[in-house]
Amino acid sequence: MHPGSGTGDDMEKRMVLLAVLCFSILCVLIFYDSQPTPESIMADFHRAQGRSEDTFMDTLILYSSRIRNRVIEEIRDPGMDKRRYAIAFLGNDRIHEAIPVLETIVNSESEPEYMRGDALESIVMIDEARGRELAKSYSTRQDYLGSIARRSLDDSFKRPRRTKIDACLDRSF
Repeated sequence: MHPGSGTGDDMEKRMVLLAVLCFSILCVLIFYDSQPTPESIMADFHRAQGRSEDTFMDTLILYSSRIRNRVIEEIRDPGMDKRRYAIAFLGNDRIHEAIPVLETIVNSESEPEYMRGDALESIVMIDEARGRELAKSYSTRQDYLGSIARRSLDDSFKRPRRTKIDACLDRSF
């Protein structure tokens, strides 16, 4: 045999390697083509099919970089379905761009106090100093917003964050 010419075994190994390479490329192409659209992500979030309440925001967590701006816009609508979970997602993922909209919700007397409390809690999770400053204004209230404000001022309280791994594995708190 001449140097460099392959034996039958070498040829089989090259064919298997080529097949594995082609399969890998095909998988990557399929994966990139199958990325969900913002519309399908939001539809899945609103359906929350088969998920327990503490995992409602998982779809948003998993696709945070693709959906964050859409969520910021949608929480402006007081009639948004699952709005509380969308607000919690913004805090959970520390999305700084959401702070102005969240502050508007906290400061709006027309918003329900529980929505205002959720928005305050998200601000604290994103920017603790800003959240605590805002919490001082509401800490004397005797409703849910006041309760969240007082808890936000308590150094010992830290709200747990849901990670992408928790969302991926569908782990409950």
